[in-house]
Amino acid sequence: MKLTNMSKFFLSIFALFISLNFSFAQDGYQIKVQLDSFQEKQIYLGYHLMDKQYIQDTVEINKDGFFIFKGDEELVGGVYLLIMPPDNQYFPILISKGEQHFTIKANAKNPFKNIEIKGSPDNKLYYDYLTYLSKQIPIKNKLIEAYEKEGISEADKKAIEKKLEDLDEEVKKYHENLANNKPKSFSALLAKARSSIVIPEFKNEASEDDVKMKRYLFYKKHYFDNFKMDDPRLLRSPELFKRIDYYIQNLTPQHPDSINVSLDRIFKLIEGSEETFRYYLSHYLNEYAKSKIVGMDAVYVHLVENYYAKGRAPWVDEESLKKITDNARTLKPILVGKIAPDIKVYKQEKETVSLHDIDAKYTIMIFWEPDCGHCKKTMPVLRDLYPKLKKQGVEVLAICTKKYDKDKKLAEVEKCWKFLDEHEMTKWINATDPFIRSRYAQIYD
Repeated sequence: MKLTNMSKFFLSIFALFISLNFSFAQDGYQIKVQLDSFQEKQIYLGYHLMDKQYIQDTVEINKDGFFIFKGDEELVGGVYLLIMPPDNQYFPILISKGEQHFTIKANAKNPFKNIEIKGSPDNKLYYDYLTYLSKQIPIKNKLIEAYEKEGISEADKKAIEKKLEDLDEEVKKYHENLANNKPKSFSALLAKARSSIVIPEFKNEASEDDVKMKRYLFYKKHYFDNFKMDDPRLLRSPELFKRIDYYIQNLTPQHPDSINVSLDRIFKLIEGSEETFRYYLSHYLNEYAKSKIVGMDAVYVHLVENYYAKGRAPWVDEESLKKITDNARTLKPILVGKIAPDIKVYKQEKETVSLHDIDAKYTIMIFWEPDCGHCKKTMPVLRDLYPKLKKQGVEVLAICTKKYDKDKKLAEVEKCWKFLDEHEMTKWINATDPFIRSRYAQIYD
């Protein structure tokens, strides 16, 4: 078959189109960095992850004076860091899907000033935003400083308040314009996240306390309004962790029930990003598993029952999942506020003692051993307090955990009674369970 000139022309155009597509398709990432006033031979590429920073890569300067980070696969989106040894000063760059081939030129002494970015409109936008903020912050600080000076007149105060309001309004408009003009950019996402929540004054409330409560509740309700919590890039940024941590630690009453409600709200907001959900669920499970605050194990139990036990943590292997759920099942009956499970133990004369049969408003239950160093220190303190506690309706059930031994028989258990006699600790209820019939070790693990 013979091709006409026109056919050859179309084939040539088609081949050119294909070659152009292949030449412009850029896989992986390549970030070229040139630093003036920098003598070191290496720099690092790092990234944020929740409240920590990690190193992604290290490169050496090439013969053309560039540090080039590159890889065959794209980086996961987020706020990354260009880190300059030896003092590890750094400046941020934004990484998003499809925009990972770009060049940065900066001065190491002040990388934020006159930075040049080619090939990344989002980073150009971001540094324009940072430059804008850097100009507004000193203005705001000077106004606040003037406002706090001694002897300032009320008229001057009102004038400064007006200037501060105008400045806040200007910054707000900048955020809005950025979000409206570049709604899909990472820069707009971060700028919107930093926008302030406008709280109504609630002037019609009866008292100042009512106003404060209304303002608090409004702020808490709308705290995440400007934050796209399930955008996966926010996991690798400093913004998301700070926002969530403040919400839990400062806006949530530090009671397990309140914390559970707040965590459920957060997990609902971030569940659209599988990786973010995994990191934060794991983080808070570990956080409350090791909490030293009495009662916070209730948060751990809540997370296990409502997420892990319901198949919402598929990354956990079967063996680990069983340990977690078994642990929560053991803890649940002995959480603060629950009625303690009943156990039956034995006095020295073998008389049975039931926890639930003790006639007292409150019962302090102690598990101890005569050769336990901590017990030797704390038991005498409790002994001295006991008369006062008894008058207030408090009883003590002290259970020595020495057990029957096939070689020593009950010799170890006898040490319990000897210790109690020697230290005059016989006024409260003392008991043992040599054969562990009550299963106290499992029930009160």
